[in-house]
This record gives sequence, structure tokens and C-alpha cells, in this order.
Amino acid sequence: MAFRVYVESPLADVHIDAIEGDLREWLANAVATDARRYAPRDTGFLKGHGIVVSPDNSRVTAIGAGMPPNPDAPAYVEFGTRPHDIPNAFGLGITVQHPGTDAQPFLRPAAYRKRAIPPWVVHARASLADR
Repeated sequence: MAFRVYVESPLADVHIDAIEGDLREWLANAVATDARRYAPRDTGFLKGHGIVVSPDNSRVTAIGAGMPPNPDAPAYVEFGTRPHDIPNAFGLGITVQHPGTDAQPFLRPAAYRKRAIPPWVVHARASLADR
């Protein structure tokens, strides 16, 4: 069953291509803000500066943490780890048994959150559609 809705509004003339850039910027920043809010606070790295938006607003990325930086660290937080051995732990030449960690998802809940497009995204371009 399909529904058809007629909206008499100047905004109805705005094509999605006209607001694509504004939508992408708004959505990328909204997802990054939520991901920072949902990120665990163990070290505060992800909340502070570990979640970045690409310059073209096409991607939200969680960058690695630690010394040296481990690019997989955000995945370990997001999905958790099973128990495993850490060879040469702390550079001391010993093997340590890690108990594993529980998953603490922060990127997926931020990305899948239902959002309403804010009116300013459409209104900014609607005024240009009349010209």
C-alpha cells in the first residue's frame, strides 16, 4: 500500500540534489556528536578527539589511541574482545593473559539513530530555489 502526500509549500520545489551538501554536513556532524556522547569514558580519548569527520563530510571515523597508536582500538571498544594472550606485554618480554572486554558500542548507535532533518537545512536552500 503506497501513500501519496501533497504538500503545498515553497520547500516542495527544493530537489534533494540542491541540499545534498548541507544534508551531508549536518548528518556527519550529528553522528560524530552522538558518537562522542555515547563513547565510553575510560580514558576520554574518544570523547575528546578520537572521533573525526572527514573534510568532505562523507565519513565519521574513530581513530586509534594508545602509544603507539593502535588503529584497531575503536573496533575493540565497539565490538569487544574475547580472552587473549598479549605477547611482550609492556615491552617487558612477558606474556599476559587478557580477560577480554565487553562491547561498548558507540558508533553504531550514533549512526543508526533516527533523526528528523532540521528545517534550517531545507529552508536555507528553499530561498534560492525561487531565483
